[in-house]
Amino acid sequence: MNPKKVLDGMSHDEAINEMKGFIDESIFVGIFWIDDNDELIDVNKVPYQSLKKGQYTIQVFHKTIWQKKHHRALAKKQQGILQEKDKIYLRDYTKVRRGRVFFKDDIFTVKVGSWINDFIKDELIDEFELPVDKTVFSVDIHWELGHGWASENDALEL
Repeated sequence: MNPKKVLDGMSHDEAINEMKGFIDESIFVGIFWIDDNDELIDVNKVPYQSLKKGQYTIQVFHKTIWQKKHHRALAKKQQGILQEKDKIYLRDYTKVRRGRVFFKDDIFTVKVGSWINDFIKDELIDEFELPVDKTVFSVDIHWELGHGWASENDALEL
């Protein structure tokens, strides 16, 4: 698609909004885990513009993803082929640092535990391609090690 041709005949405001669409396609929401070395070990994300009306993040749960990886790691362990990088999946998913990126009211909110640090913040901003001026980090007890939701639907609420 030729951007110049798309912008011809538009008002300045219409053109700016159209260009934002091209730029913002690379901003993501989703879930993630952080290993003991402050590295992202698993990310599940979608472009925020793909969210349906009233949806603030992806509709996948940490528990669901982790269960699949946990069972694969157990099978590899039984076969004697478990790699070092997969050992983390033998742990309880709530005992591994994790979080979720939301988009609501033109703000990206990264829900995390008190374990967050500046290095991890930078890593998440880069991975999800978040705009620094529209991103906030929010510490919540759910994201602390060992905690979970009473209901999975609570995880999708901001």
